[in-house]
Amino acid sequence: MAIAVSGCIILNEDSARGRMTYQRKCEYCGNLSEKVTTGLVKNQLTTHFKCPKCHQNNTVHIKG
Repeated sequence: MAIAVSGCIILNEDSARGRMTYQRKCEYCGNLSEKVTTGLVKNQLTTHFKCPKCHQNNTVHIKG
């Protein structure tokens, strides 16, 4: 089971394959990305992005 710690909202999870889909969410202004991202999570996933609205750097952190 994947848990969004910061920077995203988990939309769907396939625990049998370890795959999930998520949307990036800015922690500063709350902007939600229109792009849906697919990723693999075993222990944890960490990535970074820059918000297109407020231009702040954010970290996506998901624990598996």
